[in-house]
Amino acid sequence: MSSEAELLLLVESRKKSGVVAALLNLFLPGAGYVYCGRWILGIFAFFFVIVLLLASFGFAAIGIVLMLIIDGFLCAGRYNKDLVKDIIRQRASEEKTSSMQGANLSSGGSLRAQDTIANQASRSCPECGETVLAVARKCKHCGSAIVPIASAT
Repeated sequence: MSSEAELLLLVESRKKSGVVAALLNLFLPGAGYVYCGRWILGIFAFFFVIVLLLASFGFAAIGIVLMLIIDGFLCAGRYNKDLVKDIIRQRASEEKTSSMQGANLSSGGSLRAQDTIANQASRSCPECGETVLAVARKCKHCGSAIVPIASAT
C-alpha cells in the first residue's frame, strides 16, 4: 500500500500544470513547451512567432500565439500522461535490477566469475577491430574465426 502511495506522491510532485504552460506560452511564446521539457519545440516556436510578428506586423502572430496557448495546456497533459508511464517503467526496471542483484549476491560465485572474465586480457579482432577476449576463438561482433592467444598461466 505504501508503494502505491509513494508512486502517487512521486507522480504528483513531478506533474506539470496546464495553466502554467498556457500562461508561459501567452507571455513568452514557446516557454510553455520548455516548461514541459520540449526544449527544441519551445525554441522553434519562439523564433517562429518572432518571424511572423516581424513579417505580418503582428496580425498572424496573434493567431499563432492563441494556438500556442491552447497547445501549451495540452502539452502539459501529454507530459503528465507520459510521466505516469515513465515512472511505472522506471519502477519496474529498478525492481528487476534489485532482484537480479539479490540473485547474484546470494549465489556469491557468479560475481567472482564475472569479475574474472572482466579482468582477463583482451585484444582486437583482426577483421573488425573490436575488442574481444584474448582466449576467444570467434569474434562476438563480426563472427570471424580467431586463433586464441595462449594464456600465460
